[in-house]
Amino acid sequence: MKRILIVLGVVLMLGSLTTVFPAELTFSTSPETGEIPMSITVTTGDHFTQRLVFAMVRKIDSPPQIAFWIEDIDGTFIDTLYVSLKAGTQGWNTLPWEKGEIRREYSVPYWAHRRGVIYPDGLFLPTNTDPLPDAVTGATPEEDFTLKTKAPAHLDRFVVMAEFNLPCDFNDVYPADNTPGDPGYTGGKWGSGQPAMVYAAEIDLTSGVTAYEMIPIGISSPDGKSGELIRDFSTLTTAPDMLESITISIEP
Repeated sequence: MKRILIVLGVVLMLGSLTTVFPAELTFSTSPETGEIPMSITVTTGDHFTQRLVFAMVRKIDSPPQIAFWIEDIDGTFIDTLYVSLKAGTQGWNTLPWEKGEIRREYSVPYWAHRRGVIYPDGLFLPTNTDPLPDAVTGATPEEDFTLKTKAPAHLDRFVVMAEFNLPCDFNDVYPADNTPGDPGYTGGKWGSGQPAMVYAAEIDLTSGVTAYEMIPIGISSPDGKSGELIRDFSTLTTAPDMLESITISIEP
């Protein structure tokens, strides 16, 4: 009976593992430096969600953790545009077998390290006691979505960056049974699997161009311990199929 109750508790808890929006969503954020209206439209691919099975009775299609931010053309971090609620507020669900604080530093590590804010435990992800503001966080979209946000007016040229990381997306290079210290370790059984993919588009407000396509430029640190960008996609299998396109529109 005790085992049954534990399983039921896990199932109920994981029912809220990922908060999702309905399909074809448009939502807005308000970054601190934003003045120029900008829309970012994400068209999802065939592998945007990952089927997770818990306690053999609960199935959840989990979308990726996501971050969008702006850097200047020299690579200096300027502002966060949007981060998934769980990564931006330490909103992870704690499973019965997990002890202590749940941090998941491998979720969106490139954004976290580029932002450069170190928290009391030495990690770069926000905590539940010092979360990102509501103005730039939100539940994870499950299907195609458009993010309406704002770009800084004091920069004629800047780079929009994005990071997407699908949970439990394992392959032979990043298996579920890897342990900390292994080259392909990405958090273990409930970790990332394949590391986060990073995308970029350079924007020039003086060019007259109003539409830009973001392109993949690399993958993040597998275990999230560093802010390195690995410009090699050869270890990936299904991760590139998360997205079909990311289009940026600068609005007049």
